[in-house]
Amino acid sequence: MKLEIPEDYIAFLYWVKERTENFWSINPEHSEADFVCEKWIYGAKWIGLSDEEIDAIEHRYNISFTPEYRQFLKILHTIDKKDTIEYKSSVDKDAEIKIEHIPFFIIG
Repeated sequence: MKLEIPEDYIAFLYWVKERTENFWSINPEHSEADFVCEKWIYGAKWIGLSDEEIDAIEHRYNISFTPEYRQFLKILHTIDKKDTIEYKSSVDKDAEIKIEHIPFFIIG
């Protein structure tokens, strides 16, 4: 079976999105496939930025993204899975433990 990768940039981004989300939708604990996604990313979906969010970033940092990069951010900015980080607010042994939820990764 020949794999057809789109030549059009936007079609390619959606092609990546569809294939990764399909792969992530297969429960690794119940799949008999040889290659499955890791448990932490099971069920993940891509989250894109809106035009308004991209405009705000450009304004905040006084930059301009290329049209291609804007499309990338609109389609494949990050995933909806978060990692939990625990840390102390200072080096004191009785310091409060803080919990923060951050994206596993952000592209862009």
